[in-house]
Amino acid sequence: MKRARLADAALLLVALMWGCTFLIVQNAVRVLPPFAFNGIRFLGAALLLALIISLFYRGQWRELSWRMAGHAALLGLFLFAGYSFQTVGLLYTTTSNAGFITGLSVVIVPFLSVWLLKHSISRYTWLSAMLAAAGLYLLTFAGSALAWNLGDGLVFLCAIGFALHVAYTGVFAPRYPALPLASLQMAAVGILSVIGSLWFEDTGPMRGKSSNRPIEMEK
Repeated sequence: MKRARLADAALLLVALMWGCTFLIVQNAVRVLPPFAFNGIRFLGAALLLALIISLFYRGQWRELSWRMAGHAALLGLFLFAGYSFQTVGLLYTTTSNAGFITGLSVVIVPFLSVWLLKHSISRYTWLSAMLAAAGLYLLTFAGSALAWNLGDGLVFLCAIGFALHVAYTGVFAPRYPALPLASLQMAAVGILSVIGSLWFEDTGPMRGKSSNRPIEMEK
């Protein structure tokens, strides 16, 4: 019971930190292109976590295997999709819209669990998911209507990516040590982001300051 409460508290802390990042990321992508920004943040996080594992949890590296690396890469792909669509979407939409639409991943996870993983879920889970969606809308918009634009569509794809990541993390996480699995995931996201930056973005010194400026949102 104590471990379950500790896990719930950790997830609550993650949700708190995650919610604080929207405004920060929206300002950051005005300075760096989205893929380059994600490449720097995730490769740096992967290296830092790998260093912590090597210093304090070195034994966990002994459980590293090709199967674990493959599953971490798959989880990293879902995470890459989520953060990439979210970061690019924040160029074109508001933080409120992004927060609400990304939060829809909470509702999408039960559907994916039934459809892809063949998990059975109770009626209370369905009811909780619907209440979560309604609560997110009321908290985010407080009487204003949600007007969809390009950024909102991109952030919705981000919600699907995050939902896939959550669903499959529930499958793979019990099989492997958590810290190496997380480090490999972040490394995968960083590598894919760097590739995306080299392929799609102009990160040279002559890149114009207006290249990351959001488009004018429809009224």
